[in-house]
Amino acid sequence: MTAMKLFAAPLQGYTEASFRHFHAEVYGTCGGAADVYYTPFVRIEHGEARHRDLNDTRSPLNGNHNVVPQIIAGSTDEFRLLADTLAADGHKARDLNM
Repeated sequence: MTAMKLFAAPLQGYTEASFRHFHAEVYGTCGGAADVYYTPFVRIEHGEARHRDLNDTRSPLNGNHNVVPQIIAGSTDEFRLLADTLAADGHKARDLNM
């Protein structure tokens, strides 16, 4: 039998780094932490990656769980900018929403 995996979907305004950190901390002790926590969308604002989104993906509170940033882009240029920024930050996986 294959073990089931739990993926935590984001809810804008509620599931930022502090929520993910404490969820993993509390439920990890009883085996209920998610295998992957997805971030709310990282998007472009005023021609660059939105700082609020990057602060969330770069938070030291992400250290106790597997975090995957979600990208939402309206063009290939926006996509490249976001994907490259997150890759430079060390994220090996990104969820794409186009």
